[in-house]
Amino acid sequence: MKNKWVLLMSVVLLLGVLASGCVIRSKDSSVLSPQHSVYLPPTVAPSLTPTITPTPTPVVPTQPADCMSLLTFISDLTVPDGSVYKPGASIDKRWLVENSGSCHWNESYELRMVSGDDMGVDKTQALPVTLAGEQNEIQIIFTAPDTPGNYQSAWQAYTG
Repeated sequence: MKNKWVLLMSVVLLLGVLASGCVIRSKDSSVLSPQHSVYLPPTVAPSLTPTITPTPTPVVPTQPADCMSLLTFISDLTVPDGSVYKPGASIDKRWLVENSGSCHWNESYELRMVSGDDMGVDKTQALPVTLAGEQNEIQIIFTAPDTPGNYQSAWQAYTG
């Protein structure tokens, strides 16, 4: 309620300042008296701008001593094997995986292409930060090669 009151008072004060500066000039550029002033209301009402709260970066706990790094494939989420695309098309490939080890995946974990065609992407891709025992989605956006044919690429997870 207090915020609405402060906003209302701010608008009234702003309108008062605007009204005091509004005058009509005659053809000879002299200012008419204040009783002949014209007030033109603003065309757009002031609005409150929402505050953008940044999304916090996940905090990864300290790695357990002698932890083991494992990744388990759960399922393909997009682009079944054998899908056909036009040359140059964008291919949004996603997999559901589980961090099935006891180490938490942090910024040092990555995927590396171990064989096949890169299809327009870097041969290393960051793995999403994922706690041990949690599932997450991996996404790589490939580009279909210009030459028709069968293409594949194989990727493997690596630790820092």
